[in-house]
Amino acid sequence: MRGKQIQDQLKRVDELSASLTGFDEIDLAGAGVGQEYLDELVRGAGKVNVSALLAEAASTGSSKPKLRKLYNDNRFGPLLRNIVMMWYTGSWYPLPEGWQNQFRPDEDRVAEHVVSANAYREALWSVAIGAHPRGAMPQGFG
Repeated sequence: MRGKQIQDQLKRVDELSASLTGFDEIDLAGAGVGQEYLDELVRGAGKVNVSALLAEAASTGSSKPKLRKLYNDNRFGPLLRNIVMMWYTGSWYPLPEGWQNQFRPDEDRVAEHVVSANAYREALWSVAIGAHPRGAMPQGFG
C-alpha cells in the first residue's frame, strides 16, 4: 500500500509540475528527478503540507486561474514557487520565515542547497535557453 501511495503522490507532483513549468509530463519524467523533488519538498515543507497541497491541486485542477489562486494562497503559494525553482535550478530554497512560523513552527529549517548532482544537470533553465549546465553535459566539438 505504501508504495502505491508514494507512486500516486509522485504522479500528482509530475502533473502539477507540468502545469507550473510549461514542460510536458513526459519531459519532466525523463529528467528522472521527480522523486528527489518530492522527497525534498516533504523534507522542507513537511508531509502534512505537501499532502494538503497535492490534494488541493487535485481538487481544483490545473487551469491557469485555478493555479493562480493556489499560487497566491498563503499556505500553498510558497510551496508552488519552490517546486518551480527546484525544476528550473535544481536547488532547494528556504521557505519564507513567516511561512515556517505559521505552518511548521516546531520543525528545523532546511537551508538552501543543490538537491543532487542529477538535479543540477537536469535543471530546466538550461533546456529553456538551449544551453548546457556549466561543468556538466558539455556540448563537445565538431
